[in-house]
Parts: sequence; structure tokens; C-alpha cells
Amino acid sequence: MVSHPRAIVNLLLLRNSVNETIRQATTAVRHGAKRLLLLGYKGARPEFRPSTTELSDAYTMLNMLGRRLNVTVAADDYTRRRLGLTTTCGEGFLRVRIDGAREPCSFESCEFRRDSNAH
Repeated sequence: MVSHPRAIVNLLLLRNSVNETIRQATTAVRHGAKRLLLLGYKGARPEFRPSTTELSDAYTMLNMLGRRLNVTVAADDYTRRRLGLTTTCGEGFLRVRIDGAREPCSFESCEFRRDSNAH
């Protein structure tokens, strides 16, 4: 699947795993990946959340890899917001809960969720 021309390889960055994430990206590219998406962990377990420095390091290294190997590299809205590349996240996104209620964010523990301008 990774070599499919429309495939996007999601790379989940956890705390203390920048090197592992870059290794996974390199492996994906070796197998034909042309699109990589960096996602910073944003779940309820704060001990897994990468620091902003780790996000920045991973995004920088992935972009260097992308330029060198002609691979598209992107980051999700949450990661881009953490890096200061945008002031909003979740534009165009809608979460529908099992009870039918709609929410403009997919992660209840997101630190930007309580910011009324965030979503």
C-alpha cells in the first residue's frame, strides 16, 4: 500500500521517538512512499506527548528528507498549531459522537480544545 501513488504514510510522533519516526519515514520512502504526514500524539496520556522541540526537530528532518528524495511532507493541524505555523486547527473537520452530537475537534484532551478560537 505504501507505494500506491495516492497513499499517505502517517507518522505518529511520541515523546522521545524522533529517531524512530525518522527511521519509519526512511523505510516508507524506500518502499515507494511519496507522501508523509507527521502527527504529534495528542491523546489523554501526557507522558506520550512529544515536546514542541521534538515536533520541530522531526518536522525539520522530515522536510530535509522530503526535499532530498522528492517526497511531500506535511503535518496535521494540531502539529502545525503547536509549531506556531497556524493559529487555528480543525478547519473543515467535524467529529460526530455516537450520540449524534457534533464537535469541531477529534481529541477531548487537546490543549487547544478549550480555546474558543481554536476550532
